[in-house]
Amino acid sequence: MRVLVVEDEPTAQRVIKMFLERSGYEPVLFDDGQKAFELASSADSPPLIILDWMLPGMDGPSLCKALRAAKPKIRPYVIMLSSKTGKEDVAAGLDAGADDYVSKPFNIGEMQARLRVACRAIQFQHEIQRQLDDNDRLNQRNNLLSEIISKQREQIALAVAPAPSSEVPDSDAFSHEDVRGALTVSVPELRLQLDGVCPCESVPPLDPVFYGAWNAVMVASTKHWTDLLVIGSGETLGYLFEKSLGRAPVNMVESQSFWAELARVVGLGLIRTAELKGRTGVLPMMSRTFPLGLGPQGNLPPLPAQTQAYELSIAGRQILMTLSAQPEAALTVAPKHLRELDILSEAFPPNFASSIPLFKEGAVMTDRFIEKLICREQDLQEEDTVLRVYRPSPLAKFIQRNS
Repeated sequence: MRVLVVEDEPTAQRVIKMFLERSGYEPVLFDDGQKAFELASSADSPPLIILDWMLPGMDGPSLCKALRAAKPKIRPYVIMLSSKTGKEDVAAGLDAGADDYVSKPFNIGEMQARLRVACRAIQFQHEIQRQLDDNDRLNQRNNLLSEIISKQREQIALAVAPAPSSEVPDSDAFSHEDVRGALTVSVPELRLQLDGVCPCESVPPLDPVFYGAWNAVMVASTKHWTDLLVIGSGETLGYLFEKSLGRAPVNMVESQSFWAELARVVGLGLIRTAELKGRTGVLPMMSRTFPLGLGPQGNLPPLPAQTQAYELSIAGRQILMTLSAQPEAALTVAPKHLRELDILSEAFPPNFASSIPLFKEGAVMTDRFIEKLICREQDLQEEDTVLRVYRPSPLAKFIQRNS
């Protein structure tokens, strides 16, 4: 984790830098309060700040007050580190907006513990912010869906689906016929016309200036996780939005919400196709839109070698769609073997062990959640501590962390 250190005394700065590096942190050093504030109030701000009281340009309490007044989307955690040890000074530092106060010289063990507290608070804040962002995305999409429904002039006549097959399918992957059937049903739900579906021999090069809408389809009965990508240019996003809703998007956020909704309805179409073959499927995560080449960690990672690719023609526009399957994604594990972003496929503890679950079905695991489950494990019988989870693909994890 990056830590912004604001300290103007050279010896103290070197000591803090060495301490942080040995403790596994990445210090970013400043000796001027005003310049530090400019970084701390930017989108690239480190989430944790260690702040001296006496500084040139802007002192510590003034920096705290200015930072709180700026109201950044993610508020950094501030530890004020000062030689001022009076109770009035501590109160003044905390009232100015610091989250913690440590006196110089600091005790190494105590400071490491306070940093761990800061990391837990930062992680919790990021979890809350992610939930708020997801709620905003859902509200945006619900508004768009309501608008689409209100503009629907005629009931879409869907072909009567064949009875589910009792035969065991030869392949766990979606066939070309499955994909065509899913698209034929799902694309018209957004008031768009599907003109054609053409399988590709291989995945063509992805243009980094294009946008990708991602969704995941988990076929639980075959334990397969499939990543779905729908890729097109920004101009295509805007054009299809206008064809669907009869108006231009207000901004790029609306276009991206619409693109994510397209990935969601195609994913639902694939689930319907799986159900016709006697399988069960779910969409374990919320669909997301992202620029292919503008993620914080760089370009999209390479797609698996067995990825299926299709060129779609929708309302006269060419779109690329890919399907990448990962087998054995439905697992049964003990809490200590959980990984970040694992998804619970059923509530925990199960109903027979507890009437009130600690986590509901669909909960996405974080380090904090995993720690809580490991602690809870001690209070349950051994047979009640296994968890059934879906393990996301590397592509899904990349997109969840960078979009």
